[in-house]
Amino acid sequence: MLVVAASHSFSSVVAHDERGEGPAVETITRIRRDFGLLPGLALTLPQARRLWALPDTECRELLDALVADGFLRMRSDARYVMCEAGRRLG
Repeated sequence: MLVVAASHSFSSVVAHDERGEGPAVETITRIRRDFGLLPGLALTLPQARRLWALPDTECRELLDALVADGFLRMRSDARYVMCEAGRRLG
């Protein structure tokens, strides 16, 4: 089980497994990097899961944490995209 905590500052997303080990910082960093390198990237949850080879629940929690953090937003078509604020912060 993944535990995700997020506040509204750029570097505040913290994720770790249920034992409190292995921060998912690498995965968060990769997601931020990929959205930053491809500013028009717009992914559904299934596309994101395949791109980053993540289990459904973990992927959803990480993306939702990045939404809560203001880096991503979910469009009305259920695609995750980088926020304007995310572009400035990234």
